[in-house]
Amino acid sequence: MKITTLNTASCFLSILFSLLLFSAAAQPGPQAGSVHLRNGLVAARRNIFDGTLHKDSLQAVHFNRHYYVMAQFDLLPDSIHKVEMAAAGLRLFGFVADRTYLAEVEDSFSVDQLKQFTVSGLFPFPQAYKIASRLQEHAQEDLHDGNKLIAVGYFGTMPEDQVRQGITATGAAIQTIKIHPPRVFFVRAADTATLRRLAALPYVSFVTSQPVKARGLNFNNRAAQGADALGAASGLHLLGDGVTIGVGDDADPSTHVDFTGRLILRTAAPPNIHGTHTTGSVGGGGIYNVLFTGMA
Repeated sequence: MKITTLNTASCFLSILFSLLLFSAAAQPGPQAGSVHLRNGLVAARRNIFDGTLHKDSLQAVHFNRHYYVMAQFDLLPDSIHKVEMAAAGLRLFGFVADRTYLAEVEDSFSVDQLKQFTVSGLFPFPQAYKIASRLQEHAQEDLHDGNKLIAVGYFGTMPEDQVRQGITATGAAIQTIKIHPPRVFFVRAADTATLRRLAALPYVSFVTSQPVKARGLNFNNRAAQGADALGAASGLHLLGDGVTIGVGDDADPSTHVDFTGRLILRTAAPPNIHGTHTTGSVGGGGIYNVLFTGMA
């Protein structure tokens, strides 16, 4: 079995095109309602559309001349509109749901200008919804688990050092580990009060527990999907010989020993953890550790 790693954009172009068509067909029309979050529903406010927004209502999410809010649209913006909005002081980050983004808005914004971009409402991201349900329900267990850290996500254009200072001021201790996801800090927090202070930072988007000890999940997945049975010498003995598969991701995985002699084409992107992990889940050889053997 040989593996070819391809550029993500080219590999998923047709899928993305299909999703865009589906989104356009299924997108609901403008209406008042709720934004569906993992932790519950947030009441949407059409305060831009109807002109009822008072900036004082956003004071709790004001920081360094910006508001950090949820921005809901009547029509989802395309890439051109996003560039125009950024130039006007409205920058979009993660898509949430129900035509809503996490957004950073300059505090000098004009309601009339936001209307031109079909923004229907701006409203705060509730602090209680930023903390993952699992962490809220098992806070003491997760906070005192030596194999877990607290992951704190953020959004906005402020310098990383400024975010670091804000997180440290809550009493959380920032930890350095080998993975570095964008816009995420890993911390240790002493108690639930620290978690609430983290969630109260305007630019924080989520607070959740994160296992940091390596686990051989591939081994469990192979068993759950029947791959071990297919490859058993007493059965069909299907090991992927003569099969070529493609992996669309963002990295060259060739630096890992599990791909020795298995790669026939590599992306020009440099090695990184995510691309190596994804390719390993698909077709890792299990050379370093049999528990890490991939599906194919």
